[in-house]
Amino acid sequence: MHGLTLKRENHVRSSILQTSIALSVLLFPATGQKRSGATPSDMSAEVIFRRFAGRILFLTCDVSPDKERAASGVLISADGLVLTNAHVVEECQSITATILTGQMRQPFSARLKYYGPQTDTAVLKIDARGLDHFNVVSVPARVGERVYAIGNPRGLEQSISEGIVAGVRERDGTSWIQHSAPISPGSSGGALISAAGDLLGINSFLLADSQNLNFAVPATTLVSALSAARKLTGYLNFPPAQRSIISQLNPNGQQYLWIPPGKFMMGCAPGDDRCSGDEKPRHEVEITEGFWLGQTTVTVGAWKRYRAATGKAATPPLSQIGRAHV
Repeated sequence: MHGLTLKRENHVRSSILQTSIALSVLLFPATGQKRSGATPSDMSAEVIFRRFAGRILFLTCDVSPDKERAASGVLISADGLVLTNAHVVEECQSITATILTGQMRQPFSARLKYYGPQTDTAVLKIDARGLDHFNVVSVPARVGERVYAIGNPRGLEQSISEGIVAGVRERDGTSWIQHSAPISPGSSGGALISAAGDLLGINSFLLADSQNLNFAVPATTLVSALSAARKLTGYLNFPPAQRSIISQLNPNGQQYLWIPPGKFMMGCAPGDDRCSGDEKPRHEVEITEGFWLGQTTVTVGAWKRYRAATGKAATPPLSQIGRAHV
């Protein structure tokens, strides 16, 4: 009887121990255990900032002696290649790229190596060596994953914000990452970083009069921009200003129209009484990149005839009405 009692006690103790272990696993999961979509390699905002903020540069575009703009750039090579947006470099007389390390400031004169307005990408070069930088690889963004934006919104150096990837969009052959990490003017060219520390893209624009509809150039596009920049042996002049903020109405109260790429006929055929006197004779026009028609470059009547002939609507891609670069 004594031996039977001991066996029963041991069995009870073993059951209690197993139950306690099971409750511990449920209530206190082991560190690094995958849960709620997180992975063991995910980093906190604090770690992301500490590791990567020094790779984000403060860009100053000197438009004129009494006017300058602030933006952001991302170091992508040890020898001083910097990614930013095409609209950041437009209209600049010169650009200063400043490396921020704690309280230290290292300003460099930046030259233009590549300019791609269609994808809103540009590559700058500063004369420096041994720099901490991101490796630019084609890392796809996953909808729902956590992301961090680091840049200089409104001139506030190395600001970090958090969000998720809300979507991956493609319009007119150009891809964009839609995300909810807050950005503002000055964030342009700043990094969009995954929780694993990958450079997913650089921030480009937001949709005005909306709530956190922010867009970044994806890493796949950045790879192409970097490749093109490395192939160029010389440097480019800074380009003139393009239309950075797009509105429905121009200063004369006329509606902007989106002209898509393609070949079409413009102008007046002889004897066509529907034409106004300011139209040119009929001729073929080839447009390689879509653009907004805000002034009377061509008449609205000519545009309507083109639209009727081709069936193409005047709807801008990616809801570009109200789109504003940051």
